[in-house]
Amino acid sequence: TDLIMIATLDTEQRTVKLTSIMRDILVAIPGHSDDRINSVYGKGGIELLKEVIALNFEIVPDGYMLVDFESFEQIIDNLDGVTIELSKTEADYLNTTNYISKPEYRNVVSGLNKMNGNQALGYCRIRHVPTKDNVHSDFGRTSRQRVVLNAIFEKMKTKNLFQLALIADSCLPLVETDLS
Repeated sequence: TDLIMIATLDTEQRTVKLTSIMRDILVAIPGHSDDRINSVYGKGGIELLKEVIALNFEIVPDGYMLVDFESFEQIIDNLDGVTIELSKTEADYLNTTNYISKPEYRNVVSGLNKMNGNQALGYCRIRHVPTKDNVHSDFGRTSRQRVVLNAIFEKMKTKNLFQLALIADSCLPLVETDLS
């Protein structure tokens, strides 16, 4: 589990708030030894992860959405990419490490980049160099993940209902969820 976020929907204020749970945080796991939260899904799937979140954070999730790395890349590609601003440090790092897993896509630059799915996934996973706002480690990683989600949301706001229906048709099969 590379990313865990709690989405809080406020229907009165019509807002969405995202709260990241750091992947390496130590948690109590019923029926298992205490371990990092990113190990929970592998031990007992989504039901155990929901139980662990309720036990450790006193938040009872109403539902879940799961997207694996391959599906994440496909979703971004189905959206025709997302625009992300990189610092020189981030661009250099992405171009010289395997965070962008396909070498032919290790061609990002400092400044604005229209990233495909492979590049956006690599960007979301960085934690060894600071963000352009100088945020380090897993805090930087979760910040980058929210940057990509924001880029997706902003892109969706420019679409008409027909375009949104086509996007939903191509992307929703890539998401596992218990939400209707």
